[in-house]
Amino acid sequence: KRGDKAAFEVLGFSSKARLEVAAGILTPRRPVVGSEINVSFEVVNASSRRQRAVVDFRIGSVKASGRAAFKVFKMRTVELGPQERVRLAKKVSLRDMTTRRHYPGSHEVEALVNGRPWPLGAFALRLP
Repeated sequence: KRGDKAAFEVLGFSSKARLEVAAGILTPRRPVVGSEINVSFEVVNASSRRQRAVVDFRIGSVKASGRAAFKVFKMRTVELGPQERVRLAKKVSLRDMTTRRHYPGSHEVEALVNGRPWPLGAFALRLP
């Protein structure tokens, strides 16, 4: 979950893989605390050979202090042929939990492909 390149290499996922992230969509752009957000994006193999990847994403959530802290959400492992692409999507609950509270403000979202971050955009969390 930390994106350690050496750990990915040991597991057979190259940090030098020619993979790209495209068509990132965050909806809604202005959710309220207690609702959910949909995160979707495509992973594209820009290489002429088959490649494997661990795909996750993370949200830089605003904390009570006003600073952001990233929370990683697991997606899946993919294997893509040359020039192949796959669309991945996930819903994330924005309701308060005992282990995670949500505060209004801008929240950055990044895709993680073999630990490498790709900016997807941001959403502005509001109070109900």
